[in-house]
Amino acid sequence: MSDSNRISPLLLVDKYIQGTLTDPQAALLLNEVKRNPQLLRFLKRNLIAHAWLEEKFRARLAAVELLDSSPAPATTSASKPVIDRIIPPTHSDDFTHALNADRETKPIVCPITYHPEEPSFWRRLFGVGRETSTAKKRSRFLLAVTHPMTRMALIIVGAIVTGLVVWHVIASSLKNTQLRPELLASAQVLELIDVEYVEGQTTLRRGQLINAGNIAIDSGLVKLRFKNQAELVLEGPADLSIRDELTVFCNRGRASVHVPKSTHGFTLATPFAEVVDRGTRFFAEVGDKGIDVHTIEGAIEFKTSNAVETLLAGMSSAFDGLNMRPPRNNFQEDYYNSSRFESHLKSYVARQKEEKQKAETLQNTTTNVLVRFDTANRQKETIINSAPGREADSPLTIRSCGKTEGFIHGTEAIDFKTGDSAAFFELPGEYETLTLTSTMKLDAWNEQGCVIFSSEDFPKQPGSFLWQIQNSGKIALFVADGAGKSELITSQRCLSTRDLGGWFTLKIIINGQNNSVSFFIDNKFVSRKKWDTPLPLTIGRGSLGNASGAKLNHSRYFSGAIDTFTIIDGSKDK
Repeated sequence: MSDSNRISPLLLVDKYIQGTLTDPQAALLLNEVKRNPQLLRFLKRNLIAHAWLEEKFRARLAAVELLDSSPAPATTSASKPVIDRIIPPTHSDDFTHALNADRETKPIVCPITYHPEEPSFWRRLFGVGRETSTAKKRSRFLLAVTHPMTRMALIIVGAIVTGLVVWHVIASSLKNTQLRPELLASAQVLELIDVEYVEGQTTLRRGQLINAGNIAIDSGLVKLRFKNQAELVLEGPADLSIRDELTVFCNRGRASVHVPKSTHGFTLATPFAEVVDRGTRFFAEVGDKGIDVHTIEGAIEFKTSNAVETLLAGMSSAFDGLNMRPPRNNFQEDYYNSSRFESHLKSYVARQKEEKQKAETLQNTTTNVLVRFDTANRQKETIINSAPGREADSPLTIRSCGKTEGFIHGTEAIDFKTGDSAAFFELPGEYETLTLTSTMKLDAWNEQGCVIFSSEDFPKQPGSFLWQIQNSGKIALFVADGAGKSELITSQRCLSTRDLGGWFTLKIIINGQNNSVSFFIDNKFVSRKKWDTPLPLTIGRGSLGNASGAKLNHSRYFSGAIDTFTIIDGSKDK
C-alpha cells in the first residue's frame, strides 16, 4: 500500500492547507471529499479560517500599500482559482467543482493574477504581495505563505482550529450520549409479568433502560436483555443487582440465563459461588443456604472459593457454602425454561387486552370522548378516530412515522424518530375543560423538550396550547394568551433518565372551571398548578409528536413512540 493510501483524511486536509500535497495524495483527498460531505465542509471551514487570518494580517500591513504606490503593470499569468497555488495543477478543476458544489458555505475561490515585480523589503519580510481579481477588476494585497515565519503561524493557527473542531465534535458526542442513554445502558427490561415489588423498590417499566441498579421483587417475572444480547429471566421472590453488561449479582431468587454464542464471560455472581457462561443457557436458584445450578445448553464454569467445575448440557451441581455436590446428569423439565415463560406471557397479554377493552367500553357509555386513537389499529398512514359517534370525523394522518411494538406485547405503536415525524387531526370548537391522556415510550430527551401534542395555531390563536415533556423531567403545558405569548404551567419532576425506554401513561386535566391544571402519571396524581389566565381552549388542526405551527419543528419532536391518545371534553361534566 502506498503512503498516500495510509494517510488519514484529516492529515490530507492539513497538507492541502500547507500546500504540500503530492499528486497521488491530491487524488485521494479529492475522492474523500466527493464521498464524505462532512469532510468537504471541514476542508472549506479550514480554508475560511485561513482566509480570515489573511485578512487580519493584511489589515495590519495596510501601510505597505504606500511603499508600492507605483506597482509594475499587471500581467495575467493564469486565470485560475486560488487553490491552484497549493495543489497539483492536474486536480485543480476537480477541486474547484467539488468545493463549490456544496451549498452549505459560500464559494471561496476566485480567478486571480499577480504583479510580477521584484518583492520589496516588506514583501520579503512579511510575505505580502499584490493581486488583481479578473472577476472584479480590482487590485488588493495578498498574504502569501512563502515566508517561513508566516507558514509557521498558519500551521499553528491551523492546529488550533483543528483542535477546536475536534473538541466540538467530542463535546457534541458526549452531549448526544447524555440525550440518548441507550449508548450507556447495560440492559433493557423486555417483559414484566405479574410483578409485585418489595417495599421501597422503584417500579420498572417495559422497555426501560438500566445502566446499573437493584431489582427486588416479591413475585412475578422480569425479563432483561443486556447490551451484549444476553437475556436473563428473574422469578420472584428475588433480589438481583446489575453491575454492568457482563455481570449481575443475585442475592436470592431463580434466574434463567441465555447467552448467545457470540458472547462469552457473562457472570452470575452469588453470595456462595459464581456461574460463568461459555456460550450457553443455564438456570440457577439461589436460596438462604446455597445455590443450585443446571446447564440447559452449552457449558458453564461453576466457581466456588475452593473449586471450579465445568458443567456441560444436562449436568447440574450445587454448593451449600462448604461443599460442592459432584456434577451429575439429572436435568429436569421442572426447572425454568423458555416455554414456561412464554405460557406466562401469553396469559398476561390476554389479561391486558381484556382490561383495555373494558376501559374502552366504559368510555363508550359517555359522549364526552372527542378523540381516541389506538395506534394498534393503524391502516397504512391513517388511524380512525374510535370515539363513539365520531368514527367518520377527525382521522389521524401519519407522516414519516415508523412502527414499533406497542404497550401490550404483540401490538403496534407509531414511532417518532426524526424531526419530520408527526401525526395530524382536526378538532374544531372551543372547550372550557379538556382531559388529554396518552400512553407513550420516551427514548431520549430533546434539547428543547419532547412535544406530545400541539395546536398548529399555537401561540397565535388564543386558547391554543402545547403539551410536552421537558428535559428536567417535568410535564409542561403552554397555553396561548392571545397576545402572541403563552403561559407556562409545569408539574413537579416526575420523570428521569431511568424512565427512558419504558412505557408509561400521562394524563393532564386543563380545567377552566376551577382555574387549574392537574398532572398524572400511570393514574397517580403528581401535582396541581394554578392557571392564571383561563380562557376557552381551542385545537383546530392538532399534531401528535411535533410542535408543528407553520412547519414541523425539528428540535421539539417527540423522540419515542405513542400507543394511544385520547381527548375528553370535561365541560359536559358541570
